[in-house]
Amino acid sequence: MNIQSALKTNISEPEIHKSILYKSPCDHNVDVLHQFQKDIYENLSESNKSFFLLKTKSFLKDHFQAGGMAIALTNMDNQLVAQALIVVPSIEHPNTGMTDMKAMPALDQMTVLQGVAVDPQCRGHGLGDKLVNEWVAVAHQIKRPHLVAETAQDNIASVSLFEKHGVDIVSEGIDMDDGTKLYNHHRHLGL
Repeated sequence: MNIQSALKTNISEPEIHKSILYKSPCDHNVDVLHQFQKDIYENLSESNKSFFLLKTKSFLKDHFQAGGMAIALTNMDNQLVAQALIVVPSIEHPNTGMTDMKAMPALDQMTVLQGVAVDPQCRGHGLGDKLVNEWVAVAHQIKRPHLVAETAQDNIASVSLFEKHGVDIVSEGIDMDDGTKLYNHHRHLGL
C-alpha cells in the first residue's frame, strides 16, 4: 500500500507497531524504502522539498552493500510511517556523506544518520524522536560512540530534533552541489 492509500486511513495519531532495522541490500528492502521516499517527496509542501534528498534505488543498494542500515517505523496496519538511513563507514567504505565537518571522528567509531523521512500526515507525534532513539540504540549495539548528522541550516525541525537529543552543532559547511548552508552535528555516547 502506498502513502496515498495510507493517508485515507486514520493515521493522524500513529501508534507505532514495530521498528524494523534493515541491513540487507535485497531488492524488497530497497523497493520499500525507495517507494516510501518517493511518496513522502510527492506529499511535501514545496518549501519542505528542498530539505529532502530523494535517494535512488542505486544509492540505497550501494548504501546496504557498504554496510549501511535503515530504520523503518510502521503503524498498527504495518504501513511505513517513518524511516532513516544509518551510514556505517569503514576503511573499505569511507564515504560518510558529510560536508566540511571539522574534526571528523575515526571511521570505525562513528555512524551517520541521514535520509530522515516522516509521513507528513504523521508529523508532530514524536516519530523523529523515535528514529533518533533507534539510531542511538544501534550505535550502542555496534559499539560506535560517535553520532554524526548533517542538516540544512534553515531546516529548523531537523536542527531542533538533533539538538533535543544532544547531537549538537559542531561546525558549518556548504554543499558544493547546490550551495546549501549546512550544520554538522555530533554527539559522543561515552561508550
